[in-house]
Amino acid sequence: MAPTWLPKVIGMFHPIVGGFGGSFAGKENMVWYDTEVKKPWWTPPKYVFGPVWASLYASMGMVSPTWAPPILASLLPHLGGFGGAVITSKNVRTWYDTEIKKPWFKPPNWLFAPVWTALYTAMG
Repeated sequence: MAPTWLPKVIGMFHPIVGGFGGSFAGKENMVWYDTEVKKPWWTPPKYVFGPVWASLYASMGMVSPTWAPPILASLLPHLGGFGGAVITSKNVRTWYDTEIKKPWFKPPNWLFAPVWTALYTAMG
């Protein structure tokens, strides 16, 4: 029988290893972020990104082997999405309409909320 701490350790390091590998795979594709994207004044410095995302992924991975009540597990991603929407909602309309290179297909605006709600629920 495996020790009780083993699933948490594996769960914690699994997303970090994946993120570490993904950072090397996508590094050359991120030049546009530094050169073309207009960032808001509150954008944190680059050196903060690695430690913050590593701790975020480690905490998500550490919780993943435990069982949360289904309502809570479904509600938390919604609250996170709502918090992000509140912070960025005033700026989204300007950069979304003017600065983002959109794909050849354009889904209707009303489709955005149900699709993201379904994705957040699936994440929970």
